[in-house]
Amino acid sequence: MTANRIGIDFSQDYFDLCLANSDGKPITSKRFSHDQLGSQAALDYILPLCQAHPADQVWIGGEATGLLWWHLYQQWAQDDQLAQLNPIFHLLNPAHIKGFRRSTSRQDKTDPKDARLITRYLGVPDQDLHIWQPDASYWGLRFLTRTRFRLAHLLASYKLQAYNMLYIKASAYRQVMPFSDVFGRISLEFLRSYLCLEEVIRMPVQDLATELDQFPGHAHLPDPSQNAAKLGQVARLSYSVDPLVLDSANFILNRWIELIEALEKELRTFDRFITQRCESDLDIQNLDRIGGISLIFAAGLAAELRPIERFFVDDKLDPQTGIRRPRTASQAQAAAAKLAGLWWPANQSGKFNAEERHMPIACNAYLRYYLVEAANHVREYVAEYGQYY
Repeated sequence: MTANRIGIDFSQDYFDLCLANSDGKPITSKRFSHDQLGSQAALDYILPLCQAHPADQVWIGGEATGLLWWHLYQQWAQDDQLAQLNPIFHLLNPAHIKGFRRSTSRQDKTDPKDARLITRYLGVPDQDLHIWQPDASYWGLRFLTRTRFRLAHLLASYKLQAYNMLYIKASAYRQVMPFSDVFGRISLEFLRSYLCLEEVIRMPVQDLATELDQFPGHAHLPDPSQNAAKLGQVARLSYSVDPLVLDSANFILNRWIELIEALEKELRTFDRFITQRCESDLDIQNLDRIGGISLIFAAGLAAELRPIERFFVDDKLDPQTGIRRPRTASQAQAAAAKLAGLWWPANQSGKFNAEERHMPIACNAYLRYYLVEAANHVREYVAEYGQYY
């Protein structure tokens, strides 16, 4: 099978395009403005050239640099004239292109040469290139779940910073755990209200218990006296702090608390919007029926795995017969796990065969997050899976 190759190097204002024939020989290279007019002009430019150099397919490759590739790929995938040339789109990992550059002879690094390098990379045999499938309809949900992923990680980061200031203010707080959740509403209200632990030491336990039970807008504690006693223990066990340092710690901790509460509110807003979006999605509803996954994690999984046909696109080499065969369901599952970085590559050379295998760092971080979170929640709800887990 022969294929012309198109390498594209994207930047914010323009993109460089290099067209090579099926033998890898460059035909042309040109720069276009990175907008709708430039994208169409590039199509109009390369279509006659591809027709003048006939091949079975056209391989189109570009680096997944942010989302700079997104509009052009979506537009080209819908072009009827390009479809007649059997285009195959490849979305390339920039780290792989960087590694490939190191293996080639030293050259200037410029945008036109980067586009040419991509055409050479596409021609390397026996590569497991990711084939990009037109998926514009899935990106609405994908943008939502990916933004939620970032908010969740940002929230975790803010909480870590808040823990640091909490340790300065009340070093024994997390040891004694006066409340079940450090960032629960009553715990945060207490941290805001009491700027100095000396106040807690001087206050009778019952008075503190009464005050905890009367915090505005919060559910009542089952046993506020027990919480008050633990707060007294925190005050007695914590290190004393210089007043100026304590003043700064209180100020910073209160700011972190405000940011944490704001992010938690945003996460709840996202969850409501995603839930409304997925009410009529049968695949997500079916996933949600698995105990513990929840609609949000089901939506995240669906957003990253769709379209699932892409996991069946490439043929797989049968090591016993040497014949390439269509992928089986188990091989497609393995491909999805590999995309999430949930695999352990072998490390063997000669007689050496490493016993310890390490998961790769490079992966689809969004898919890994939703898979791991979903699995962890199912573990808590399904006893059989918990034993397997």
